[in-house]
Amino acid sequence: MHTQKKILVIKHGSFGDLILATGAMKSISNFFPDHNIYILTESKYQEFISHAPFVKNILCDDREPISKLYKNFFLIKKIVDLNFEYIFDLQNSLRTSFYNGILRFFTSCKISSSKRFSHYRYHIPLQGTEHVITGLNNQLALTGIDKFSQPSVDWLNDENFSCDISNPFVILIPGTSPKGIKKRWMPENYALISKYLINNNYNVVVVGTEEDMISASPIFKLCPETINLLGKSPPKILFNLAKRAKFIISNDTGPAILSALSNTTLLWIVNDNSVSKANIPIGNDVIKISSNSINDISVEKVKNVLIHKKLI
Repeated sequence: MHTQKKILVIKHGSFGDLILATGAMKSISNFFPDHNIYILTESKYQEFISHAPFVKNILCDDREPISKLYKNFFLIKKIVDLNFEYIFDLQNSLRTSFYNGILRFFTSCKISSSKRFSHYRYHIPLQGTEHVITGLNNQLALTGIDKFSQPSVDWLNDENFSCDISNPFVILIPGTSPKGIKKRWMPENYALISKYLINNNYNVVVVGTEEDMISASPIFKLCPETINLLGKSPPKILFNLAKRAKFIISNDTGPAILSALSNTTLLWIVNDNSVSKANIPIGNDVIKISSNSINDISVEKVKNVLIHKKLI
């Protein structure tokens, strides 16, 4: 009986990183149409990525400390037992280098990575000199892949999505992950922009997780009429809201990467550094507003961009 060949794609990291890697995942799937594609990622992303058309199976890896040998042993044993033909390490981390070393010794799979123990090793240049998507495509090209897809979350699109928010409305994403505090534009600035938008006859919708309340509370205090969707805007809802919004204002965070793929105008307020250079969202109209320090970006500067782009 013929056994279908299998490929493992590894992607941990932030939500935004995962979204930016969807193009590479699709490229792999298109180049190997007869292979069964497995994704190794964190359990918190399982529901989101499970609906992607290029994913057949998901393995969960919540990145237990390497010292927890018991849990890591059974994960690696599962990977070994599945007998993959190829492993595409899109995370390219010290952890995945550890995995790759074991898998190269105990299996015959071919490994694509920027780390040691890979058969197809891509040497990543200095951060900020190439976009992460360019780097992933260059990595894949070493295996013979020559047609590349852009990041996409089209499986989230719902033409029958019911939106009871009156037009025109604007989406604000004032939060970040706990590790991204330095990427946050001051909450008081978001509050002042909200007031400005409301005075210009826009409805304002604030999205994010419940943990983003610390960033959003000044908005709700100054503008109680703002629509609060904290904790009520999972990826599918956010994407479909973004498609219907007039524009979006956000920090450098995963939901911004997702929203940009709706092709609605995104004002991306960020620190001007190697991280933001390498991770610019993909979309038809991404407007980067940056400074060496995000705290130096004034409310007036953002207002002027809105006026210049005829969004107000």
